[in-house]
Amino acid sequence: MSRVSKSSSIQPGIVRLSVYLYRWLLCLGPAVFRREYEDEVLRTLRQCCQEEYVQHGTVGVLRLWPALFTRAIVDMVAEQLSMEGGGIIMRRSTILTYCAFVLFALGYLTLMRTSDPVAPFNTVAQAHPQVGIAYRIISISMNIVALATLLGGGLVFYSIVKYARASEHNLIKLFLPTKRHMGMLVVGTLLIALCLTLYIVFFGFIVGSPPHIADQPLWLALLIAMAGVFVGSALFTFVILLVSTMIALAVSRSDTGPRVFHIVRIFMAATLLSMGISFGATIYWIAALWSSVPQFTMSDAGLSMGNLTWVILALGAMVLALCLAINALRQSLKVREPLVSQ
Repeated sequence: MSRVSKSSSIQPGIVRLSVYLYRWLLCLGPAVFRREYEDEVLRTLRQCCQEEYVQHGTVGVLRLWPALFTRAIVDMVAEQLSMEGGGIIMRRSTILTYCAFVLFALGYLTLMRTSDPVAPFNTVAQAHPQVGIAYRIISISMNIVALATLLGGGLVFYSIVKYARASEHNLIKLFLPTKRHMGMLVVGTLLIALCLTLYIVFFGFIVGSPPHIADQPLWLALLIAMAGVFVGSALFTFVILLVSTMIALAVSRSDTGPRVFHIVRIFMAATLLSMGISFGATIYWIAALWSSVPQFTMSDAGLSMGNLTWVILALGAMVLALCLAINALRQSLKVREPLVSQ
């Protein structure tokens, strides 16, 4: 009891740091939201971190960071975008589902990179049918995800065009980001590119394959590798974020009818279900490779240590995408009354 009372009266450094970082992330959201909810959110966060520190110490609080900070970023960006169009739950859910699709698609493409060239994997699949079946389920489920997103997105795009014509709004301006959005894009791009660079380069050291250039010192090879990965990932990330932001802004700024969102909710459920099946098949495919042909899996042609970097990255993106999709569908199901534009 003395430990609990002492910990509740004195805030450890890790708790103060968590609150400080979370307060900084709340700046991504609109000022109206911060004025109304910031104190309550930070108070709840402080209590949660305090209790975790009492039970598990600093490590326990650090374990909370990925989920807490990811949720904060997603919610604040969604709040910022939803404020553009008056903000309703279904708009936010639609935006989150699209973001989940983009993340899952990137994870899927990253995973496909590990199975290129496909000839050795096809040979394994012929010898071990369970590997080939799992791979086909991954591909078919991903096609269904893309189809559901395309149909739902096409319906939303049609409603945006219809809204622009009826209200005499400029359709292009509905997609254009403001200076604030561009600033958020640049900051987000730099942070993501930096994290990817550190992960890819330093994971090479962990698996024993650091960057190297013939007749050059290690520090120069490391610098060149980091610069190349950072520039490439920054350009790729900026394009993805820019397109996603433009689509999200168009959805949030338009006055889409309630019937459209009710239909879109069906596509959201189909997207989530297909993503879940694809992710489950991905886990089984990797496990089947390791159990059936461990020698091939550990070789350079299979899921070797070099490819393991991309496998972990792909699985992480898929898990995050599933969390976003589940959250989006759960929010949309809370809307029981007829949807009206606010």
